[in-house]
Amino acid sequence: MDTKFDFFPSFIDNRDFRYIIVDGKYIGNLAIVNYPKEAGFLEIIECIPENVTYDLSYQVKKQDTTKILKELTYSISSNNTEIKTNNQNQIDIDILDNVVQDAKSIRKSIQIDNQEIFYVSIIICIYSDTKQNLLNNLKDLQSKLYSKNIISNILNFRQLDSYIATLPLNYIDKTLFNTIYKNFTTNSLSNIFPFYNKNCIDDLGILFGYTNSDNKICCINPFLSKYLNGNMCVFGSSGSGKSYFIKLLIIRDFFINNRQFIIDPEGEYINLIKHLSGQVLDFKSNNCYYNVFEITKNDISNCSGNFLEEKIAKVSNLILDLINEQGNKSYTEILVKKIFQIYKNRGITKDINTVLLDKDGKNIYLDKKLIKASNFPKMKELYEAIEDVNLKRKIKINIIDKLHSICEYSNVDMENRLICFNLNNLNLNESISILKYFYSILKNLPKFDKKTLIYFDEVWRYINNVKFNISEEIFSLFKTIRKKNAAIVTITQDVSDFFNYNKGNYGKSILNNSLFKVFFKMEYSDMKILENINLYEKEIFYKFDSLKKGNMFLGFNYNKCFIKVSANQFEQDLMKEE
Repeated sequence: MDTKFDFFPSFIDNRDFRYIIVDGKYIGNLAIVNYPKEAGFLEIIECIPENVTYDLSYQVKKQDTTKILKELTYSISSNNTEIKTNNQNQIDIDILDNVVQDAKSIRKSIQIDNQEIFYVSIIICIYSDTKQNLLNNLKDLQSKLYSKNIISNILNFRQLDSYIATLPLNYIDKTLFNTIYKNFTTNSLSNIFPFYNKNCIDDLGILFGYTNSDNKICCINPFLSKYLNGNMCVFGSSGSGKSYFIKLLIIRDFFINNRQFIIDPEGEYINLIKHLSGQVLDFKSNNCYYNVFEITKNDISNCSGNFLEEKIAKVSNLILDLINEQGNKSYTEILVKKIFQIYKNRGITKDINTVLLDKDGKNIYLDKKLIKASNFPKMKELYEAIEDVNLKRKIKINIIDKLHSICEYSNVDMENRLICFNLNNLNLNESISILKYFYSILKNLPKFDKKTLIYFDEVWRYINNVKFNISEEIFSLFKTIRKKNAAIVTITQDVSDFFNYNKGNYGKSILNNSLFKVFFKMEYSDMKILENINLYEKEIFYKFDSLKKGNMFLGFNYNKCFIKVSANQFEQDLMKEE
């Protein structure tokens, strides 16, 4: 596929020494070259008008304190000699004396206070739609900074280099850095260092969008250790852009090789998964199969006891759930006995060697190479082995006649890094039963081999039903998922249902165990429910009602920002319906 990504500007005009033009935007830069010790970071921020769009770049480089001490000692000695011997005017003598006192102060900080020395470069990059407005803003900012004893230079003739230095590329122009740096001790650096950043940029992060206020990039990697967990809750009414955002996450995670499972109750993501060459497990399809009797690598490597006994327990529980006979001891005994029998008929026993291939008489368990899928029993063999008429009829009606996908040899590769569980056309009991079986696999899995995301769309359906409910399983998974190198994304438009069951305790638990919280446009009644949880200030919740389609609020840690979601042409083409 021939793909064009519009990551780079279409043109850059660097002909004027006072500014550059990037895609129609006038850009100018200003560097801070002298900074009083008593000033703080906010001294700079308060000088920048609120209506000015800007980037602030801090570049910090730790210095060799031994070398600095030698240079300071030489400077003190040299300047003292010059003060005594030269017949200069009093102003020059005062300047030299101030230099000496500053040098002595820095030397004391190093030797007595155990301070480190850093070279710090501070660049403010200002954007404007017109040339004159840009030049005025640069001059005004320089004057305001000067009024607070902060000396700055407009970087004429170096506008392009300084602009590149402010981009989130982790690039330092050494020539530029060496001309605009200032010495800072550790204490001084902590005083002026910014403790917040309007840019939310993580290494290997996924682009969430751009902030509404100043068009800053928001790029999140939920798997970083600095985050308590990578779980995310996404709320929004129908047509608010919620599904569009989720599809973008799926695309972008796919292209950085993350593994993804999508629980899709409405068949909303099927086309996208197919465009990305993922696999869709459609449980009522006649051409998509996953044999629940097939023993996988995970069944062997992650079992706590006997692999065959654990597999039989999972399959028998699934069948009991599907025929709505949970807790029926008689049926349980029959199923366990007959399932063991059909495995034995295929030559599979508790001996692990019966499911592993041998090469020249040598067991290759370390490679975990399993026998072919066609060597495992199928649902029809169990049906034929059962003698109890009622049980046999229930399996025929509820499973063999309705759920073709779990009755044939597997042609779905569960190792695929993008799998969609299409629960559309299944009733609630069937959906819950399938999810419980899937959960039983996840529960025993110590860790995924790749960073993994599990999407639960319309999760309220599975925690808001008295008869068919897997809220305990979902909540338990939320608490342990980070240890498995994975994160859960829950999506819902029915906030009232999400917080309805059991006085909203399960909904609150999922919300509290999700560090990242995303809100799209919501109805007033839904906002009132969220307001009662005391998650954010009332003023923030009341803004959700006026959000435009494709705009969202993102909250995580202490960050709160309104973001616009956008896709490039390649992503838009992938999301087009067939």
